Amino acid sequence: MMNSEPLALVYHEDSVKYDFGWGHPFRSDRFTSFMSLIAERGLLEDPRVSLVEPEAATERDLLLVHSREYVEDVRERAEAHEPLTGDTPLNPLVVEGGLAIVGS
Repeated sequence: MMNSEPLALVYHEDSVKYDFGWGHPFRSDRFTSFMSLIAERGLLEDPRVSLVEPEAATERDLLLVHSREYVEDVRERAEAHEPLTGDTPLNPLVVEGGLAIVGS
């Protein structure tokens, strides 16, 4: 690293559950590829880099910015594997991954 400032790398293992399927830009392999590249370059051993694993967002966190009706609608659609929109598939794993990312 060129800069001597500390760096916090925020990553939650459940982020890989945020995968919208083959051909969609939101694929879980981008998270694992990024972490592999960081490790290969030795950045995780750099004393200026701290790997931080956040807690997943809670329903209370979601309700700070979304209505209860919307949060419930997303959960119900995820359980039924119904898309939120035409390009936003939902299932329980996508919701778990999303909560991990939002908690970051």
